[in-house]
Amino acid sequence: MPIVFGGVDRSAAGDIGLGEGISGVWLSVDWAGTLDAALRLQPRIERALVVTGASSAMRVWAEAARSQLEGPGRPVAITYMSAPTMEDVLARVAALSPGTVVLLGPFGRDATGRDFRTPEAGARIAKASAVPVYTVIDGNIGSGVVGGRVVSFEAHGSRQAEIGARLLRGEQPASDETGTNVYRFDARQLQRWNLDAGRLPLGSLVVFDEPSSYLDLFLSPETYVTASLADHYGLPAPQGGEGWVSYGSSGRGGILSHGSVLAAWR
Repeated sequence: MPIVFGGVDRSAAGDIGLGEGISGVWLSVDWAGTLDAALRLQPRIERALVVTGASSAMRVWAEAARSQLEGPGRPVAITYMSAPTMEDVLARVAALSPGTVVLLGPFGRDATGRDFRTPEAGARIAKASAVPVYTVIDGNIGSGVVGGRVVSFEAHGSRQAEIGARLLRGEQPASDETGTNVYRFDARQLQRWNLDAGRLPLGSLVVFDEPSSYLDLFLSPETYVTASLADHYGLPAPQGGEGWVSYGSSGRGGILSHGSVLAAWR
């Protein structure tokens, strides 16, 4: 029986061999890309505080931050809060001075053993912070963070489905992380911190950028797809492996033409 994995860090997998019928999607956390995006928006950043939770899985993310952000030539001084209490984090970010940003990773558990949902932790930290908070996790978008080069678990799921279909056809696709990191930002937080959206990296998706009606779901002239879905439906290929594209002359439009809806109503 084919096995498809997802969200696994290459370094954590160690020397485990992947036999025939096993493939999946590696976890790629882009701390450096998130800091670079922050520097585009705030060129005068001098310091960054990296915050991650206390579980063993979250330590893998913290180690990735150290490997990507430390080294000669980096213009920003990096400090870390790994496995702190939530109270310590809130007090620390509230006291940060201008010229500093927070880089927030997963914070599902603190040093006392308390568990937190991703958006809950993001909301508490972003609300308390005296400076902008950036993130590497898509689940934090909408909680009060600015955004960043985030891990898209939606893209992970799509990629796993593609790999699974190929395995079932008897193919042996290589494991990779193609298209699983995207630039995503919250328009409300860009406005809150007076950050210029025109300085965002090419291909960035800005969400919560304008008031909308539920009718937009039914009438939208565009949709969000991965490259493989775009090819399947005959739509333009999105930049960066996934993104918003126009339905154009495909005859499709709005949520009612999505395969999931049509399948439910057939």
